[in-house]
Amino acid sequence: ESGESGGGGFDPMALLRAFWRRKLLFIIPFVLCLAMAYIAIKTMTPIYASSGQVVIKVNTTRSQLLDDPRARYGGQYGDMNAIAYQEMNLLLTSNEFLEGIVRELNLAAALRSARKPDEDGRELTEEEAVARARGKLSSMIKLKSEGNRLFRLEVRDPDPTQAHRLAKYVLERFVTEYRASQTVTSTSTRDFLARQLEVYQGD
Repeated sequence: ESGESGGGGFDPMALLRAFWRRKLLFIIPFVLCLAMAYIAIKTMTPIYASSGQVVIKVNTTRSQLLDDPRARYGGQYGDMNAIAYQEMNLLLTSNEFLEGIVRELNLAAALRSARKPDEDGRELTEEEAVARARGKLSSMIKLKSEGNRLFRLEVRDPDPTQAHRLAKYVLERFVTEYRASQTVTSTSTRDFLARQLEVYQGD
């Protein structure tokens, strides 16, 4: 007499029983992860971000003899975006720009007052406080490219009021200085061409 043996199919109850026998292997890690997430949420300081957008406008009627961005960047807006981002980021991270904001808003004084006297037994000098405040401000400022000639300047701070105040001030000062730098470049080129024309006419 011959017997037939067939393979068993999928048994969900067997799988459920196996899971139930090893339930602690799943429940304990889940509870630990949940507890760590809760502690992290309660102990972490929230960071608020305030931002504004900057649009670069290109005057298409300018002569190619002048310092036209399209001429400098080979006529490609993609290249213009990359070089403009680099120029803007260099301005935002420059010591002169950051130090001007630190001194005008007196950010170094707040840093010195918040410093604990027993950290190293001495008070910060004004230059040390300015340097530390400058480094802290630099880490709070972010510049992002969001499209064709469109950029976002963002300032982050644990205090939402301070984040908004700094973002507004930094954005206004940045636009003024960046516009002035572009105007100076164009004016210098125009004056150079005017002098060359005078020499040419004189000769």
